[in-house]
Amino acid sequence: MSNTTLRKNQKNQLNNTGINQQKLRAFAGELAKDIHTQDDLAELSASLVKMTIEAALGAEMEHHLGYAKHEQNTQDIDIP
Repeated sequence: MSNTTLRKNQKNQLNNTGINQQKLRAFAGELAKDIHTQDDLAELSASLVKMTIEAALGAEMEHHLGYAKHEQNTQDIDIP
C-alpha cells in the first residue's frame, strides 16, 4: 500500500476535529450496552460533558502554568 493511500485511509477515519471515528463508534457501542432508559442516556450525556469540560480546563491550566498538575514548577525556584 502506498503512503498516499495510507494517508487517505487515516484521514477517512478522522472527522474534521481529528477524532478517530472508528474508535469513537466502538466506544459508543460499549457505552450503549448500559443504556436502557432516557434517564440512563441523560446521565451518560451529562457525565461525558462534565468529563470533557474538566479535561479541557485541566489541559488549559497545564498549558497556562507550563507544568502538569501535581508536578512542581522548578523554573522559578532558586536552589542554593
